[in-house]
Amino acid sequence: MILVVVSLLFTVVHATLDNRPTVKCCAKNEQIATVNGTVLCVDKTDARFDILTNSSEFLSKHSTGECVDIDRGHFYNYRVENGVITSNQTLSRKPFPKCCPLDHVYSPTTRSCINKTSIPTNLIIEDLVVIGLPKCQIILDKTLDASFTINRDSNQKDFCIDEDDKGSVMMRECQGDFDICQKKRCFKKCCPDGQSFVGGGVCKDTFVRGLQIKDQGYSPYIEDPEDDYEIVHGTGCTNVNIYSTNTLQYTITKNGSFRYYSNYTDEFVMEPVTDFTGYCLEHATKGSMSGYFLFRCFKQPEIEEKFAWTIGAKILSGILLIVTVLIYFYLGEVRNTFGKILINYCIAMFLLMVTLASSILAAAELECKIREFIKSPKKPICVAYKKKNLRRFVCYCLYGWGVAFCHMILLIILENTNFLPDLIQPRIGNLYCFIENVNYGRIVFLLIPYLAFQTANIVLFVKTAVYCIRVQNEINKMNDGLRRSESGRFVLAKDRLALILKLAVIMGLIWFTELLTTFFNNMESYSGFSKTLEIILDTITCSQGILIFIIFICKRKIFNMLKQKLGCGSLRDSSSPTPSSEVNGNIALTRGQTPVENAL
Repeated sequence: MILVVVSLLFTVVHATLDNRPTVKCCAKNEQIATVNGTVLCVDKTDARFDILTNSSEFLSKHSTGECVDIDRGHFYNYRVENGVITSNQTLSRKPFPKCCPLDHVYSPTTRSCINKTSIPTNLIIEDLVVIGLPKCQIILDKTLDASFTINRDSNQKDFCIDEDDKGSVMMRECQGDFDICQKKRCFKKCCPDGQSFVGGGVCKDTFVRGLQIKDQGYSPYIEDPEDDYEIVHGTGCTNVNIYSTNTLQYTITKNGSFRYYSNYTDEFVMEPVTDFTGYCLEHATKGSMSGYFLFRCFKQPEIEEKFAWTIGAKILSGILLIVTVLIYFYLGEVRNTFGKILINYCIAMFLLMVTLASSILAAAELECKIREFIKSPKKPICVAYKKKNLRRFVCYCLYGWGVAFCHMILLIILENTNFLPDLIQPRIGNLYCFIENVNYGRIVFLLIPYLAFQTANIVLFVKTAVYCIRVQNEINKMNDGLRRSESGRFVLAKDRLALILKLAVIMGLIWFTELLTTFFNNMESYSGFSKTLEIILDTITCSQGILIFIIFICKRKIFNMLKQKLGCGSLRDSSSPTPSSEVNGNIALTRGQTPVENAL
């Protein structure tokens, strides 16, 4: 226990600042550091340590004597000869535990520090000062009498002393348990005492932020925000997600519990204040964003388990997609329209696989919402046609990429505005990196567009198949002189249709398996069979590049063309025309567009 008893005033017992004999080696905003074996004065990085003195920069005076400074979180006494440090010794004196930096005092209202030009030198009984209580989770504030003393044998890491903004003396004391939260409501603060988020979800020493309960975006969802409270500091959550608006039905109750609606269980969940994997409040500064926000931790052990199985499929798919693109370019297959379309699709899928793999391997560096915006437009790129003329191919590219791009822009606009009813407002990146199943927004802006794109493709594929059948019937009525030319056109149409249907099967299978995965929301509650089924479906979804490589590269025609291109094939291999080359030769004998081209 910390002993606080009535005693003489500190002004009588201790010397004033003007009489302090301590000399600081470096300037006030500097500290000692060893750089490449040389002891130097560098900019101060240990904001939790300071020295109260009027005498500094001893090293720059090239004098001989002793000075004191900070190095790696410790106070040292340095022996100096002609401005050069010859030896050092750790100081055994216990530093004074001040709650705020030297030029600040404590504000019990905001639980933060505020600037004050004059340093309370009569309060500080030691030149060496440690600042704040960064290792304490629960800190209880107490107002002390004007005269007191401190038992110097107590553990000084458990408390700190400072003036408050009204001139009274405050002591902040660590609590060893959560008993105080049974008497008062406790709010959970993301960062340790004296720290806040700077430049993202990184806690740094700021001291002046504290915690604000009233007049914030989350205040309407706190029961009786005017009531007194305590703070649980530093929830230890490494990955947090900000809620800038009320995208989750939640309430912080009078007893400090966090009550929210779970989309996984379709019911309200009560999260106790001792649960450090839930919500927390914190001040955050990043770019133009600055203020107090409600954060949620990423609780993803089940996702990590699932991704451990699918990461290999993502990486292999990306590699094989690039190999497919390179082979098609090498063999000159991009000269026909289908080759161009396949290359476009492979590039789009490669970007998707890179995004998905990067989100697992380097999740901290990627914004969740950006990943969803990149993922969302991948499906409409699947439309494929076979026009040889450049103008029509450009139109198909504008359709495939343009529709996808417009879909992405629409999601970005809707995510950052609130003109839609909440019933269909798309929510992205609050619980997971996708359009969330919290309302009808997922159906309206994800499932319906994907279904429309896939339906349109199926209709066009069926149209092509019907036309090929009609062409075949017409060929049977032609004379022998025209049969070869028309048969060539039919073989060309049939060959291309087969390739298009293969690609359609791949994309349809992927869309179907991805649609099935939307029914899996809470992997933790599943049986072993359900977990295995979800992993299988996700693996199929991530294996699209593997399927494309098998269907379009792993076939005899491509192998023969590669052998011929590399000079490894026999004369017979290099001279024997493939069905496609024979068809292309037949088509070259005719003028104008083929019937298939006119049809589509």
